[in-house]
Amino acid sequence: FSNWTCFNLLRMKKVPTEYQKEFYVSGYVCVPKPGASSSFYPRPHGLSHLSSAQIIFKNYGDSEMEVIVNQSDTMKFVLQQKDEVQQIRIDEQNIRHLTIKLPKCNNFIGYGVVFSGNRGINVDNYGLRSNSGLNILSTDYTVNQQIGKMLQYDMIVLEYGLNALRKDVVNYNYYETKLEKIIDYIRVCFPQSAILFMSVGDIGMKKDYEVITAPAVEPMVKAQRKAAQNQEISFWNLYNAMGGNNSMQRFVKNGWAAKDYLHINHKGGHEVSNLLIQAFYEQLKLHNQQQIIQ
Repeated sequence: FSNWTCFNLLRMKKVPTEYQKEFYVSGYVCVPKPGASSSFYPRPHGLSHLSSAQIIFKNYGDSEMEVIVNQSDTMKFVLQQKDEVQQIRIDEQNIRHLTIKLPKCNNFIGYGVVFSGNRGINVDNYGLRSNSGLNILSTDYTVNQQIGKMLQYDMIVLEYGLNALRKDVVNYNYYETKLEKIIDYIRVCFPQSAILFMSVGDIGMKKDYEVITAPAVEPMVKAQRKAAQNQEISFWNLYNAMGGNNSMQRFVKNGWAAKDYLHINHKGGHEVSNLLIQAFYEQLKLHNQQQIIQ
């Protein structure tokens, strides 16, 4: 990409005033200069192409866009001027390469490109480093609602708490209250979506010559569970799923987490995803059994 300036939700003081009320839950807005461009390639393991792309943006001024698919098929658009979020959808069934160019842009805001396959599950991961979750309340609910209608999420998984946890703090009643506000806000922004709250996992801390579970972990999980219960949404206890007390030691030993006993890595994420899928299947089986009994 070139000629883009990206602003981060967590650094609001550096965001120009005119963009502070434009954030989506992804946490970024990107502002181009004339001639800005971005190129995308599908590169995950085993994925040679994608079937569709949604280019999501706002345009308040005189702007034009060129979209080049697979380095050959060029489409040109004169963009409408309006307050609402817009999208250009590309359905090619075989997108191996996508380039977006803005030869002319005036008061244009880019949110990103959403690529989708034609089977399986699409997951959009909106992770911001050092985010406790509270910053999501600074996003714009109308932007969230409009993009939510475009993307039609079946489920939103909230996974916060690690950046709010303090190893010497064991009372998180204040954070529980904040989490309820976050959940309520997500419900307003994405009324069509189910919501699942995923707790913090185990966190290790050094004590003398050994690593033990930080005393703050279980109080944090308790506060998260209570917030989910009060808001009547689903809750998944990652701490228990990992194995509970001192389970981070096993993750580090297996190469699933960093040696800070805090951050799960990509391999650990694969293990956690398997645990979550297993939990879904168990609940589905239980639901089906209850339906039979009824």
